[in-house]
Amino acid sequence: MFLSNRRIQYWSLDQEKTDLEKLIPLLKMDYQKESDGFLFEHKWLPSNGLSVVDEFVVKTVTIASQEYKYLPVFAKVEAPQIASEYMDLVSKEIAISHSINPVIFIEVNNRIKVIVSASSSCFSRIRNNLMRYVQQKINLWGHIDYHGSELEKDFFYWLLSKRGKKLKPGNDVYEILDVEGFRSHTERELQKFQGTGRSIDTVVPFKTMVCLHNNFTGLDLVTKNQDDITISFSLSNDWEIKIDTNKTFQMDKGKVVFFNDLKIIVFLLYLHIIPQLYCEYNSDKTWVVDQNNFRKTIAAQAIKEILSETGLTIPELGKLLA
Repeated sequence: MFLSNRRIQYWSLDQEKTDLEKLIPLLKMDYQKESDGFLFEHKWLPSNGLSVVDEFVVKTVTIASQEYKYLPVFAKVEAPQIASEYMDLVSKEIAISHSINPVIFIEVNNRIKVIVSASSSCFSRIRNNLMRYVQQKINLWGHIDYHGSELEKDFFYWLLSKRGKKLKPGNDVYEILDVEGFRSHTERELQKFQGTGRSIDTVVPFKTMVCLHNNFTGLDLVTKNQDDITISFSLSNDWEIKIDTNKTFQMDKGKVVFFNDLKIIVFLLYLHIIPQLYCEYNSDKTWVVDQNNFRKTIAAQAIKEILSETGLTIPELGKLLA
């Protein structure tokens, strides 16, 4: 199950692997490793999306009227939790911790994408211990792109400018209801900034960062689509997301319905919402002019609030700047 306290990343397998059925033998291989006298039992486990089952099974799902094949699994990885010099003094239960992380392989545009939900420390363990199987000096998994195309910083400015407006890419309708957090750094990454809170884009420090064209690397957004599904999620420039389950729900006949399994929400975000919004941004031919006007409007709002808070007048400001 995809959990709200875990980050979710979106990886790509190389182009030679486009058939999920052919991936199953690779998942069944032996990934155990011996180190410091202990056997680390890394393994792929069959899943029905919620629990461990007996066999790996390719399933289908329909998202926004489009059918996808996907293969749900669990990635079990183990790691030492004490210093190596003490490993032989204790039992395996004490020396080694393990985690079971939901993973979905899904066919998208003749490629296999990998959706991984894990804690921060587990992503590299999955990559290094379960997505490498070397035979005759060749990794059978091939090349894996763990980062993908980076979302431009101006895309985040574009999202900010669309808050409260309805966007209609294709047959879908999206509305950005709120901005509840941000991550940013200076161009040389000398300083990094982040903040959280409802409507954080309305406070002066955030507006100042917009005026100065700071390099936003992520936003926490609340969106709603035409099916009355509200999704609260964070989006980073490397396509990493985190979903807030407490604020993700669907309205059904006036009732709030929460999602027990976030798989459909993850599919919606990665397969439709984020790509469609990014496509809209890239096709927005007026954005060069609109962005400048947007930043000027934000600057005017910030200056007005600062003047009001400090009691500074426009004539006084002029003298101070002379």
